[in-house]
Amino acid sequence: MRKIEENYKLLLNNVQNKANNINTELDSILDVIPGEVEIDLVSRTVLNTYFIADNETDLKEFEGYFSSFGELLNRTLIEEYSNVYSFIETSTQLIIKEMNKEKEYKKYKMANRLSKKSEFYKMINFIDDIIFKFSKDNYLIIDFIDEHIRPIRNDGMHKPYESIGNEIKKAILIDNTNVDSRLRSVYCYFVEEINSLYGVAEIFKLILLDIVLDKG
Repeated sequence: MRKIEENYKLLLNNVQNKANNINTELDSILDVIPGEVEIDLVSRTVLNTYFIADNETDLKEFEGYFSSFGELLNRTLIEEYSNVYSFIETSTQLIIKEMNKEKEYKKYKMANRLSKKSEFYKMINFIDDIIFKFSKDNYLIIDFIDEHIRPIRNDGMHKPYESIGNEIKKAILIDNTNVDSRLRSVYCYFVEEINSLYGVAEIFKLILLDIVLDKG
């Protein structure tokens, strides 16, 4: 279990470093967005901001910033789906190894070689049959991993990358009002997706810990 904890800490440190770099990139773009601010003088709150490029060249430059930022978020998200799924699959393998069931699992795989289930789900079924009975709540997480996280990871690994920079740029620059807020919204969506992904990884890690404690 120590190895799983160590791997998880490395995973967290890696994504936190990426998040810090992305946050710095966001701040650097926000700092240089040209525009004006509309303020409610009574409440002293900002009503709207207006993106005003000095010329066509500046507009193209900021279009490039927004497009590149969208690509950075998308590529990072794809990487993290891959990293989290790899952690989950490797951790499941470590549980089988720690329980000294590797030889039995090889026989199990051979007996079920025609099954269309993923390697991850085969390991889960083996553990459930031989080592530890998963609860219904456990299977909610397990099924989410197999049906949601794994396909996204596989698409990222095996399909050509689809650029979304132009789509993000258009969404941010749909008009010149509150461009900074829309840029922040794109970033917040990314953060929520990452937090959700790592929340699943954390819960699955705790499920594996239950196996170790049960057999300890």
